[in-house]
Amino acid sequence: MKLRGSRAGRDTDDIVELMAFCGVETVADAAEYFESFYPGEVLEPKACCVLEAILARGVPEEPHLRPQQPSVTSNHYSAHPRRR
Repeated sequence: MKLRGSRAGRDTDDIVELMAFCGVETVADAAEYFESFYPGEVLEPKACCVLEAILARGVPEEPHLRPQQPSVTSNHYSAHPRRR
């Protein structure tokens, strides 16, 4: 979803984290991953530009943050805080 928006400056840090978490090392890797979630769609040119800029700076081997797992003891599904 972050690659669909590809808002430079707003989504860049999140895209970097997701690339590190998913092991994405090339634009082709990102395109393959994207297409697995959005069959029949391709990355837009602005997404490729954002990815190329990120790759030029370098992607960390490990993400800085790990995604939080939903709590099985909570009264709501924490991955979707707006759904209560």
